[in-house]
Amino acid sequence: MAQNSYTPQQRGIETFSLLFYAFLQLYSFCILASRFESGLKIILPAFLGYLGADFISGFLHWAADTWGNPSWPIFGNSLIRTFREHHIHPEAITKHDFVETNGAISLIAVPLLLFANLVAIKWSFFLFTMITIQCFFGAFTSQIHKWSHLPNEKTSGLVKFFQNTRIILSPKTHSTHHCLPFDKYYCINSGSLNWFFYQTGFFRVLEKIISTFTGAKPREDDLKNWLRQKSADQAAVQSNDILRM
Repeated sequence: MAQNSYTPQQRGIETFSLLFYAFLQLYSFCILASRFESGLKIILPAFLGYLGADFISGFLHWAADTWGNPSWPIFGNSLIRTFREHHIHPEAITKHDFVETNGAISLIAVPLLLFANLVAIKWSFFLFTMITIQCFFGAFTSQIHKWSHLPNEKTSGLVKFFQNTRIILSPKTHSTHHCLPFDKYYCINSGSLNWFFYQTGFFRVLEKIISTFTGAKPREDDLKNWLRQKSADQAAVQSNDILRM
């Protein structure tokens, strides 16, 4: 089963990545603070960074749901495995600890922050600011996703406030994704871009382009795994019912 494949090696990689991310994010904020001149100059890149975090969460979610398989190195056993398991057992994410919940996202944030500090800052402080803020919001994506699946009584008042004001993904918005064939509302940071992408068919167009050039079918592997696991779960329930008779 997918949930049994979170290896000690993967946990080690993600733990190191989380620590490296924390260092880079703090370093980037120190640079922002040292060059701070006016709050007005921060508003636009910060807003674009906020939307960018939602876009990246949606793009990665779509890619992990739609293509590839959990056997791929590093990203297969983290991003793809996590999202595929999540379709079979949506509540499983609520049982993940801090590292398993947030480690995979740091694997994306680290190279972005390295780019911001080594390249973008030389080109444009606006771009540097946008990427820094984007990585800050983006780092909470999996945690926000986890909160959207927690029972109401286990969700803190502050988290509920952010969900109700749509600053972060709300359970109601995210529930739209959890309907077969899991092909819409991929954005799981703030969820603010979901309606736009759904109405414009953004991801469907990407799928048609990729299928045309590669012949691959979107979500084929995901649906097979979902049906296989659901059949196994139903068989286990029936077996337990028989034993109790």
